[in-house]
Parts: sequence; C-alpha cells; structure tokens
Amino acid sequence: MKKILFAIFILLIGITLYSVSDKESSTSWEDNIITNLTNRELVVQKKKNNIIKEDNGIKKDNSIKAEVSKVETSKETIHIAKKNEIQYYNEQMEILKNRDYLDKEAPIYQDNNQIFLNLDGEHKQISLGKDEYFRPNLSSDKSYLSYEDSNGIVIQNITDGSIKKFGDDASDVSWHPNRALIVYLRTKDDGTNLTESKIYTYNIENKKETLLRGTGERIVVNPIFSEDGSSIYVKDDETEEIIILTVKKNN
Repeated sequence: MKKILFAIFILLIGITLYSVSDKESSTSWEDNIITNLTNRELVVQKKKNNIIKEDNGIKKDNSIKAEVSKVETSKETIHIAKKNEIQYYNEQMEILKNRDYLDKEAPIYQDNNQIFLNLDGEHKQISLGKDEYFRPNLSSDKSYLSYEDSNGIVIQNITDGSIKKFGDDASDVSWHPNRALIVYLRTKDDGTNLTESKIYTYNIENKKETLLRGTGERIVVNPIFSEDGSSIYVKDDETEEIIILTVKKNN
C-alpha cells in the first residue's frame, strides 16, 4: 500500500513539473511571437520611413532638375537673320536715321539740347536742364520717355517726373512695342573703336535688369525689338551680319 501511495505521489510531482515546464514553454513561445511581430513591424516601419525619405529625396532631386531645366530652356537663342528679318531691320534703322528729333510738331522733341513734350500744342520741357540731352523716344504707351546725356541713358516717368539713370557705358535704347521694357547696350572702347558690347534689357515695372549673353565675343551695335517684341535684332560691328536673339517673355 505504501508503495502504491509513493508511486502516486511521484506521479503527481511529475505531472506538476511537466505542467509548469509546459506553461513556461508556452509563455516563451507566445513571447517569441510577440517579439517577432514587434520586430517585423519595426522593420516594416523602418522600410516605410526609408521609402518616404527616398521619395522625398527623389522629389527634391526632380525639383532641382526641373529648376535647372527651366533655367537652361529659358536662355535666349540666337541665329543669323533671314532675308525678311534683314529687310525689317534695315527699314527700322532707316527710320531712326531719318528721324527729325528737332520737329516741334512731334509728341516729343529736343530743342537747345533739352527735351520737350508737345501736349496738344502745349510745349513743356521735361528734361532737368542740367546737361545736354538728345535722342528722345517715347514708350509705346507714352507713359515713359528715354533720352541720352553725357552720362548715359535716362528713363523718365512722364506722369510723376521720376527718373532712372544708367551709367556712361549705356547707349542705344529701343523700346518694346507693347511693354514697359527697353533694350540697350553697355559698351567699352579704346578711344577709337569698340572693344566690348553687351546687350541688356530693363523692365520698367519690376525694375529688373537682365544681361543677354547670346552674341558671345561679337561686338554688336544698334539693338532693336522685333515687330512683335519676341526678339531682339543687333548688328555685328565687324561683319555687319544681323543677329536675332529670341528672349524669354518675363525679361
């Protein structure tokens, strides 16, 4: 009887130990699952974060590339004038050559080296009277006036009289046909011949001056806008070729 009871006791201890062991094993297995799932979620989240970072990087790169592309494609293009373009340029140069700046019947004229407005027969001096002024020219909307003096170019607002002066290396103003925009040259010389010339535009409204670089090392003169204002015509001072620069609209 004692042997039977002892065997039962040993059996119960064994069952108890197995139960505890199994429970610990089960708990460990569940913990492993939770740990694995957590790690997996962390990995997935990390990948997502990396993807987001990569996406942001790609978007940023694309933005940079787009901006560079925009700059590249917005530069002026250049070509040698065709027959009809040469004809237009020569006609405009002839008009300028024969223009009578002393004609007091014109809306604007020069007299005694001063600039006057002719407002329906009422003549009003608009220049400052402190220098000698010449080559007056009205903007297309007749709101602004350009003329030259010994110090360069003067742009004057006819309504309020305010002026914008350019340096003594600036000359040869031409107005855009339908915008408050001018094209002009900045030049250098050796006392006899031009050694450098650069083409600039100046937007009166946003006060933006832009250097156009399309002619390279050429010495160019006499810039004028095309009839529609989309291009600028200049003349090579050495070869006398007419060169056309097509410029971006927001200059």
